[in-house]
Amino acid sequence: MGPAIPDYTVLAENLASHGYIVVGINPTYTSNLIAFPDGRITHRSPQGTIPDSAGSAAADQIGNRILEVWTQDVVFVMDQLETLNAAQDSPSLRSARRMHAVKPERT
Repeated sequence: MGPAIPDYTVLAENLASHGYIVVGINPTYTSNLIAFPDGRITHRSPQGTIPDSAGSAAADQIGNRILEVWTQDVVFVMDQLETLNAAQDSPSLRSARRMHAVKPERT
């Protein structure tokens, strides 16, 4: 369901070299492989993908469910970045003053 974060390495490095804060999110159970900081590893699962055999209506339903999870993941990451940005001991993020411009609206 799309390229993995490493596929964007060159673009991310270029943006970072111009001062942008770059964040990549690999959705758990949709990406082929996720390694967590504590050493746990998860693989793609049927719950995180649309089967090739799914009809149009089923694919839409499954895709909408997955999109909702991805949206929640993005909101979580943006909230964490906002918290880091507000922290007194995080000078590297304090310069990201326009986070409100990229934060998705809550519904």
